[in-house]
Amino acid sequence: MPREHVEYIHHSSLPWEPSAVAGLPEGTEEKVLSEDTETGASTRILSMTGERRQPVRDPLAWDAPVEILVLDGELWLGSEVLKRFDYAYVPAGASFARFGAPAGAKLLFMPDAELSVTEPDESVEAEVKRTGEMEWENVAEHSTSGDLWDIVGAGIKVLHEDEETGERSWLLASLPQRDGFGVEEHPVVEEAYQLLGAIEGDRGTFDEGSYFWRPPHIPHGPFSNEIGGMTFFRCIGGPLDTDYLVTADEL
Repeated sequence: MPREHVEYIHHSSLPWEPSAVAGLPEGTEEKVLSEDTETGASTRILSMTGERRQPVRDPLAWDAPVEILVLDGELWLGSEVLKRFDYAYVPAGASFARFGAPAGAKLLFMPDAELSVTEPDESVEAEVKRTGEMEWENVAEHSTSGDLWDIVGAGIKVLHEDEETGERSWLLASLPQRDGFGVEEHPVVEEAYQLLGAIEGDRGTFDEGSYFWRPPHIPHGPFSNEIGGMTFFRCIGGPLDTDYLVTADEL
């Protein structure tokens, strides 16, 4: 069945279990945050400890796209070394000869389907974003919701965007003492994992290590942010248009 509504869950409430994802180093453990049991699309936290790595080998690839965000440690992905909060979009067929974490790493791992190892397609390659080298940008410049997203005190780093569907992955940073706009909903799936700090909202405290998978048209908000923070977001099914059911002035 499609992914169920998850809101909120903290990763510490889930047990570590052996991962059966194809192509991962032996001994990799995982926590499944959400999963579509029909397609195998999922969001997982992977844990790879030192020396649990695949050796350099003939290039292999997965048969579906995968998004990866490094939560802690360093990930070896082919010839790339990704550090904390670095991101990779690995298209179906993109080859990798090395995937591991000699010093250990924890990853947010988001395959678009149940993965199988397949022959590489040399015409595609992984897209890596070193987020520490990216500039924070004005949220309004990347909004599909007009002036309502002209936010003071927040910045965005767009990590990946599908130009055809409008699906997007991004980091959102917020200064302390910033409030949200009111009660809102979106016509597409919204997914988030809190990387730093915390957000207070109608569902409780969304603090570091918290996660949600929110199907379309689920009302949420208002929000407040006393200490600031940084959140990883994805929208799935189209761009993240926002409808305000109750504005801040009406609260």
